[in-house]
Order: sequence, then structure tokens, then C-alpha cells
Amino acid sequence: MSLLDVLGLRSPAQSTRTTFDWNGEIIDFSLWAPDAYGEYSYTTRDRSCTFTFDLKRVGAVIRIYILHQPSYGRRATDGHSTHRIGVLTDHPYICIGDRYQPTTVPDALSWAVYWSEKTAAYIRHGTSFS
Repeated sequence: MSLLDVLGLRSPAQSTRTTFDWNGEIIDFSLWAPDAYGEYSYTTRDRSCTFTFDLKRVGAVIRIYILHQPSYGRRATDGHSTHRIGVLTDHPYICIGDRYQPTTVPDALSWAVYWSEKTAAYIRHGTSFS
């Protein structure tokens, strides 16, 4: 069972920029082309936050760059607290442990959804990712 099955998300129409959000159904990213790189937007389950990502292949893995996200407000914004790499650059990306690095677009989108939901909880309540 994938993370998306657990979250209960559903697949949007494909395009170079795709928006998907929570509606209580399942997203089956496995049906997507494995090289559908580009921009994706995601709105959290509670509709409180919208994030935009750019998926880019870097060697054998797909890096999930964060193009737009809500402000952290008064929360810590360092890379460790927010699970981001390159926070002092114009191109931060989601920090994912080496053994879990996504190698397919479906895996990368699963991580983007997971990180978005965890980030929204961190912004609202200060909840850590663990």
C-alpha cells in the first residue's frame, strides 16, 4: 500500500503543470508516465495551504524543488526543522534520506504530498515531522 493509498488522494489530469488536492478518493500515480517531470501544485487536506513543486531528475533520483509554499510564521525555518535542503538559496528542495530517495515521478509525488501535509501541521501546531 502506498502513502497515497493511505492519504486517499486521486489522480488529476496530466499536464506539464498539474494541480491536485484532497477530495477523499485515491490518486494512482502509477498510471502516470514515469518521466512526467515539471511543476505540480498540491493543496492540503484541510485546504489551509497550497504548495508548488518542480520535479527534476538529478542522476538516478528525482529532486523535489519547492517553488511556492506558505510562510512558516513564527516557526523555525532552518533546514533541519523544515526538512529542506538549500534554504538559503532560491531553490530549496525536500530533504529525503538517501535510502528513500524517489526514483520515479509517482514516488516523488508521494513525498511531495507527505511533506506538504507535515509542513502544514508544523506551521499550524509546531508538530515535528517524526
